[in-house]
Amino acid sequence: MIRQRALIKKVERQCLILLQNGSSLSEVNRQTGKSKNYLKNLALKNGITIMSKPHIINKELHQRIVKLAKLNIHRRRISELCGISIGAVEQIISSKKGLVSWRKKCRFESRQRRHRVCIIRYRQKYPLAIRKEIKKNCYASFMWLYKHTNEWLERNLPPPTKVKKNNRNKA
Repeated sequence: MIRQRALIKKVERQCLILLQNGSSLSEVNRQTGKSKNYLKNLALKNGITIMSKPHIINKELHQRIVKLAKLNIHRRRISELCGISIGAVEQIISSKKGLVSWRKKCRFESRQRRHRVCIIRYRQKYPLAIRKEIKKNCYASFMWLYKHTNEWLERNLPPPTKVKKNNRNKA
């Protein structure tokens, strides 16, 4: 196990040296046997500029992609704006520490706002609606909130109605 880790570190160092010396991805791939995706990711994590055809992902482009990603712009739109592939954008986003979790958090908060607004608007439009009607007419929002922020949902739903017993006279 320890030997294996040492061997991995040695190969990683060798890849970094070759990339820093300006070797192409294909050249480093042939010499080390590591995939081009692995090498690209390694270069991105270590701030090495890769010369690839037809685009050069330089520091300025890298910073622009990170900036757009922090604004929570969709990766497809970022790729269109920067003129590179979606895979390259995803690779840059995943190489930046904490950016993936930041985007997940933003996406969660966005969904949360959207579902909350749906319930609030329905309650404003139909103030006398009972829980069952809200669940029926805003099912997706109701269930998402029930699963993720149940406390908020309970505070913002009307109080549960009491079950009325049907007392029939037995003749």
